[in-house]
Order: sequence, then C-alpha cells, then structure tokens
Amino acid sequence: MRAPLRFHLATAFLALVGVVGVATLVHTYYASSRLLLAASDEEFTHIARETREHVAGLFEPAPLQLDLLARHPVAEAASAAARLAELPVLAAALAANPDLAAIRIGYENGESFSVRRTAQGPVAEKGGRDPRLEPWYYRAPGSGEIVRTDLYAQPVTGDLAMTFSRRTGSGHGVVGVDIALGELSARLREHRVTPGSQIALADADGHVVGHPDTERLRRSDAAGGERRRLVSVFDLGQEPLAEVYVESHGRDRRSLLSLEGGRQWIGESRAVGADWGAPILVLLAVPRDEILVGARKVAGEQLTVGLVALALALPLVWLLARAVAAARAARRGSARDPRVRLRPPRAGPLAHHRSRRARARPTRCAPQSASFSTTAPHSPRRRAHLAAHAG
Repeated sequence: MRAPLRFHLATAFLALVGVVGVATLVHTYYASSRLLLAASDEEFTHIARETREHVAGLFEPAPLQLDLLARHPVAEAASAAARLAELPVLAAALAANPDLAAIRIGYENGESFSVRRTAQGPVAEKGGRDPRLEPWYYRAPGSGEIVRTDLYAQPVTGDLAMTFSRRTGSGHGVVGVDIALGELSARLREHRVTPGSQIALADADGHVVGHPDTERLRRSDAAGGERRRLVSVFDLGQEPLAEVYVESHGRDRRSLLSLEGGRQWIGESRAVGADWGAPILVLLAVPRDEILVGARKVAGEQLTVGLVALALALPLVWLLARAVAAARAARRGSARDPRVRLRPPRAGPLAHHRSRRARARPTRCAPQSASFSTTAPHSPRRRAHLAAHAG
C-alpha cells in the first residue's frame, strides 16, 4: 500500500530541516571548540606571565641586598662581637624584604654568621657547619657574579628555599640571602583554569618548587617525623603533571596527553626565572573535556532550541502537506471523471438560421429515389443495337 502524498511531503521537509540543523550544530561545536582551545592557550600564557613576574619580583631584592652586604663592614668583621654589633642592620634588611628568609655570611677561615627570620623575630646564629662545604659558598665565583643554588629544604623549618650568593668585595668571604618559596605555592592557588586542572612549579631536575596543596610537599617517615628532603613531581600522585614534565625537556612546550582511562589532557610547560641559574618550570595540565564543556553546553542549547522549533513546526508542516495533497488529488480527479464532458461550442446566429431553414424545406428525396428505381423501356433502335452485340 502506497503511503499518502502528505506523508512524503512532511518527511522530506523534516529531513531537510534535520540535515541543515545537524550541519549547523556540528559546525558550531567545532567552531566553539577552536575558540575555547585558543582561549585556554591565552590563559596558559597569562598564568606563565604572571608566575614569571612573581618569581622575578621574589628574586629581585636578592641582587641589591647582596651588593650592599658585600661592601658592608659585617662582611669583613673578624670577631663575633663585631658581627653582633651589626645585627640591627641585618634585622632591618630582613624586615624591609618579607621574601628574605635569612642572611648568611661565610668567612674564609670556616666561621659563619647568619640572621634568620622566625615567628618571634630575627634570630642571630653563629658557628655551626663549615660554610665552605655549602653550595652557596663554594659555587660563588671570584668575579663577584651572583649565583643561585638549587632548591633545598631548610633544616629547621623544612620550608623550600633557594640561596643567592656572591663574593665579598675583598674576596675573603661570601655573602648570601635565602629566598623563601612558600609564597609561590599560595600564588598558584589563584590559577585554576578548570576544576580538575593541575599546576606546579618545578626545577630542571623535577623537584617541586611550589604546589597549591602544600601538604603534598611534605613527607612523613615511619617514625612520624617530617623528612627534610625535596619532593619530585613523580611523588605528587598527579600523573598528568609528571607526564608534562617528561614531555617538556626543560623548555616551553605544549602537548596533548592520553592517559589511562582514555581521558585526554592538554599539558603546558613554561620556563621562568632563568636569570641566575637553571629555569623554573611552570607545569600545567588541564582535562580537555573540561575546556570543551562550554562548547558542549552551547551545542546542547542549540539542539534543544532546534528540537522545540521542529516540534512546533511539525503540525504546520503536516497541515500544509495535507492541503497540497488534497489540491493535487482534486485536479487529478477532475481529469479522470467520465461524467465531465466538454461543452459543445455555442452556435452562432448564422448557423441557427440555417438549421431552421433546413427543417422547414420539403423533402424530395423519396420520389426522386422512386423514379430512379423504375427502369424506362428501351427504344427500338436501342434494342436492335443490343441484339447485334449479343449475337
């Protein structure tokens, strides 16, 4: 049984609208995805720039303080009393620079003097380990250039720090300042691209410099005490960050990571703070599906609007298809009805007059036909002629 024409018309219209709608939806989704990915790239750049500026601001006081200390009398003081006499100057330097955790001075005879920031105020320390065995001392070149040590955990507080150092003016000692890096972790909490994003600062060796969760930077041994050791990116329990570090190779790099479970991550690494040593890497990993959640939301809204519009248009399309089908059926039925005949052409006045005259004229056909049926007798001459031919 053939389907009605209205059904074919409605189906064709709805199919056309559906194809156009799906094409528009797909185009909108991919266009929105490209825009969101481009926006995420700008966000990564913004985070790296802000982190670079913060690290630069964190390290900025160090060179100035070292230049002042290298020429200050405390750098050449030969006795403990002379060094303690300069304690107010060193305490004022710590108070003026909140990011400085300590000031160190090492002498060529193995003695040392330092002032450390504590919750109770600046505390002077003298003696202790031979500074000549410390990296901040023996790495300082004789040219007076500033060097930066690798990341380390402070022995007393366990906080992460780096030490900037240089030779004194006479070259008989080394002065250094410790920069506390706890503020970096606090700043990283402000940079969350998506709810599931991961971010960390690490040095070239993979040691974590900063992380939004500072508890991840501490480890407890079997006895319950905190280990005074550095935490690697592989110890954070965040596989995407570890993969970003592996893929970075110590330089700026962006990569698409596919981890176990099938989830894709966009990884970004940016190098910052490379003025006085190896750069610090900003490691960022963001789930790709969370970046594209906006595109899916837009696509879902468009799909909902399209389905509502299609549902509202369906009755109208059905009525229109019925009207078209009924009109077509009426035209076809009129052409096939045997009772419908064309009217004869209307006779004109002349034809009508001739018809009346023909009806009024007498008929002479019958007598004529009768006379034609009677055979007249032949004349004698005619009969003689016929007999001659017959013989």
